[in-house]
Amino acid sequence: MSQWQSSISGTVLLAFMLWIPGHAHAQSFSEDFDSKEYCDISYTTAYWDTAGVLLGLPPFEITLTGSASTPDTANDIEVDGNFAYVAAHTSGLQVVDVADPANPTVVGTYDTPGRALGVAVSGNHAFLADNTSGLQVIDITNPLVPAPAGSYNTPGEAMDVTVFGDYAYVADGAGGGLQVIDISDPLNPAYAGDYDTPDQALGVTLHGDLALVADGTTGLLVIDVADPANPWLAGSYNTPGEACRIAISGDFAYVADGDSGLHIVDISVPTAPSFAGKYVTDGYARDVYVSGNHLYLACDSQGLLVIDIRDRANPLLASEHDTPGTARGIVIMADRALLADGTSGVRVIKVAGCLSEPIGTGIHEIPDAAY
Repeated sequence: MSQWQSSISGTVLLAFMLWIPGHAHAQSFSEDFDSKEYCDISYTTAYWDTAGVLLGLPPFEITLTGSASTPDTANDIEVDGNFAYVAAHTSGLQVVDVADPANPTVVGTYDTPGRALGVAVSGNHAFLADNTSGLQVIDITNPLVPAPAGSYNTPGEAMDVTVFGDYAYVADGAGGGLQVIDISDPLNPAYAGDYDTPDQALGVTLHGDLALVADGTTGLLVIDVADPANPWLAGSYNTPGEACRIAISGDFAYVADGDSGLHIVDISVPTAPSFAGKYVTDGYARDVYVSGNHLYLACDSQGLLVIDIRDRANPLLASEHDTPGTARGIVIMADRALLADGTSGVRVIKVAGCLSEPIGTGIHEIPDAAY
């Protein structure tokens, strides 16, 4: 049997739903894979080993479904409903309709005064980290006609932003550190607090009352923001590369660490973050997104990497997809990855189809790509 096959032995009960408008009918049968009675030979890509009583699934493959050009470099991307919001450097905010993954289309734009490097969406507003122009707040009540709402000129160079409740947390580069901005009135954002980081704050994400900051060569900083007016350093972990962005899942922080690839840090004790695992990449790891047992890494000239993180101490490459640009930002929407691919704009990539665990006895849903 070839190396890629995920073997399923013994009898497995498969349940299928036949859908007719207004009616649902369930049909089930028992399959032990010793024959091809229930195998749709015309469509299946699975390997039915009737002699070994096994079902093998094909390798996890990701494929491009659509793309959209942006006027300038696509640096970051966020999704809300059927729209993706792209921080597009000197072209500001680009709104892309992704309802049809095969035909993503730019439908709205707002040119910010600086260079849009990071974006977050909350309610009817998009928040842009606009480099030397600080935080820009854009009204997206009508995504087709984005309009200016307010702004706040941060002291550094705004690189990334995340929003929770009435506050925007800005990774403000060298000289700005972490800036906490009160956005309870989006028309008049106001200073709330700050923490001066040692290097350059490049990325920020929230985990409860903690702001996790990717601080370049200083690595991961854990900053307590329970009192937004008085952030303080709770803990830190010095990664070997240049920490760019961070994703959180459970008690673990996943750091896109530049030329050192992916670093996984245990933050169950925020005052003492510790090493949990790593994956060395060929490209420069810029952004990271975690969904279930898989991690998605925007890896510059190497494109998109999908990494299996079930064993955090030994992450494994599940698949990769080389893109024509430089992969800079990543977000997952259902079974698609939306990639901010630098000068190649937005790429929509199908990433569904990988079984997270071997199938055992019982009733199971088989993903589309396993047919």
